[in-house]
Amino acid sequence: MQLNTLDLINDAGSSVVASQDRIGANSHTLWAVDGATPASGGELNTSKDVYWLVDTVSRMIQSSQREEDLAVLLSRIAGVVADELDPRQVHRNNPPSCSVLIARVNGDRLSWVCLGDISLAVQDGHSHRLTVVENDVMQRREVEVIAARADLDDARFATFLTKRRESDMNTPHGYWVLAAKRDIARHARYGQISISPESTVVAATDGFARGVQLFHLFSWQDMLDKPDEVSLTDRCRDIRDIECRPDPRNRFPRIKISDDAAAVLVRVV
Repeated sequence: MQLNTLDLINDAGSSVVASQDRIGANSHTLWAVDGATPASGGELNTSKDVYWLVDTVSRMIQSSQREEDLAVLLSRIAGVVADELDPRQVHRNNPPSCSVLIARVNGDRLSWVCLGDISLAVQDGHSHRLTVVENDVMQRREVEVIAARADLDDARFATFLTKRRESDMNTPHGYWVLAAKRDIARHARYGQISISPESTVVAATDGFARGVQLFHLFSWQDMLDKPDEVSLTDRCRDIRDIECRPDPRNRFPRIKISDDAAAVLVRVV
């Protein structure tokens, strides 16, 4: 079996800053990468910023061979990041990092590996069973951070975010993302999902997944039941519409008013 790409979107959450998400699929693999920090600036040959990171990760996934084990692939990527990332960045409070998900056809299963909060949803072509992979830990952390926001001014909140990130990121009691850590692959989540011909699969960064998880505009089932009915562009437009509306009752609490949104939708054939 192989994958046929039905739709793909990568929409920046800002009109002045390029998207830090990367998304893609080929005949055997789909992937999503979500840059977690602002760009540091500087020339790419002297300063490895978040754009260098997400581009490097995406290129390595895209060029990998179908036979390569996902744990081996992620370890190889982590090694390159650890070798190449500017050591001065590693010790800063805001080093480049990213969430990453890789899913690959492996016989009658879709093998996947994930660091961070990329969402994956699969609907089997025969049983129509829906399987969803999400990161509850990172979602709970965001709720806690949002709750703290109400009691802090901008400066104190920025300090709070930095300290919270330092205490949570890549720690046993927090969450794991791809950064300058060579052994990060052993902390990733791994799994396999049964697939059959006509199975449909979607992978999405958190900016797109908020359409399901926060705004409740649509469900993963909606997307996978009738993948040709509503385009990812139209769904993203609906997300942007809500993001732009006033929210005086704080019905949709979030750290970023608008976030980069990327998703890829494929069918197994």
